Amino acid sequence: MSLLLRLAILLLIACTITYVCVFYWLRAGARDRLIAEWERGGTNLARETHLEVGLRRWSRRTRRWLPWATYGVPIAATAALVYWINYA
Repeated sequence: MSLLLRLAILLLIACTITYVCVFYWLRAGARDRLIAEWERGGTNLARETHLEVGLRRWSRRTRRWLPWATYGVPIAATAALVYWINYA
């Protein structure tokens, strides 16, 4: 049982690090796209207002699916692998 607990803790730490890195990487890309859109003249808002509104909208949308992708998929895959190795 202690090995399973150790595996779970390490997996959660790895998933958390992955979540933070992917979130900020995707956020930087969204910020670059918003800056390019503002420079093309796609909006009448001030630059900082355009970035703030766009990043808030992006963040709300991303926080719905990113935890499932960074926590749900690896944990489910690990659980299935542990079950398959031990009981199948």
